[in-house]
Parts: sequence; structure tokens; C-alpha cells
Amino acid sequence: MEKWQEKSSETIFSSKVVNFKVAKRVNPRNNIEGDFYITQFPDWVNVIAITPNEQVVLIRQYRHGSEKFEIELPGGCIEPNEKPTVGGLRELEEETGYIGNDATVIGSCNPNPAIQNNTCFTLLVESCYLQSQPSPDEGEDIEVFTVPISDLNQLIQNGNISNSLIISAISFYHLFKNK
Repeated sequence: MEKWQEKSSETIFSSKVVNFKVAKRVNPRNNIEGDFYITQFPDWVNVIAITPNEQVVLIRQYRHGSEKFEIELPGGCIEPNEKPTVGGLRELEEETGYIGNDATVIGSCNPNPAIQNNTCFTLLVESCYLQSQPSPDEGEDIEVFTVPISDLNQLIQNGNISNSLIISAISFYHLFKNK
């Protein structure tokens, strides 16, 4: 197989969080051209933050796409040229007030490679502790709470955690711990 040749591309919408691009590309198998719509997002990070007593830090917030309150891991966009570990520790503290000394990347995935260009990293921060009050972005309204790490699978099974990237992050945690 060969990579598709790009004939042209144009950004058709640009915002703080996402750009939409249309790219004209040629299928190397049959030389047929087509338009492909690509969403360009910053890279993201999700943080599995575990306290010394084996509690995992979770957040609950309203999500406009699902129009529901979702239980998730703390996380968010990584700044341009920012290491995932730096961005993850920053997001953890901003959203929850928890801090930790070390962050380890334990996995990464492409959220939707058919139409997106970004990577979502999963970090593990162990022995984290509450340092301050959260300071979420002005567009966020977040409830912070902890549960035993052993409860994560049940939260997925009963539908309380339904975000696929959070489920992926929890899977990376289990793979990392079971090495």
C-alpha cells in the first residue's frame, strides 16, 4: 500500500479548540481524487491520579456533546510544544487541586484517525495529594471526587463512565499494572 498523495488542502474553519480542513487526495490504487474532511485538534492528555490510600481522582462535568454529566479522569489539551507529562500535571492541578511529583506516560491512542489528527496520552501519577482548591477554566464547572481504584471497572460496566477515551485510559492502566 502507498500513502495517498495530497493535491491541495484548505482550512475551512478555525477556532481556539479545533480547525476543519478539507484535503484533496489521490487514491494510489486507482488514481481517483476525493475530498477528505479532517478535524485538527491539539493533543490531549488524561491523568490517572492515585492517592497514597489507593483512591483515584475523578471529575464530573457537563458535556455538551452528550448533554449529560459525565464521570471522567482529569485532563485536557496539551499546549503546543508541551510535553504530555507537563501538560498532564498542569491539568490535574487546575481541574482538581491535586498534585504529584512524577507523571509517567503509560499509553497513547489516536481518538479517531479517520477524521482527526491528534493523539491522546494517558498519564499515571501515583502518590498524589490535594494541594489547593481547583482553578478550572472559565468554561468548566467541575465536581472533584475520589473512589477506590478497584471501583473503576464497575463504573464502566454500569455505564457511569462512558467516555471512550477514559475507558481507553483505564485499559492502559490495567495493562501497565499487569506487566
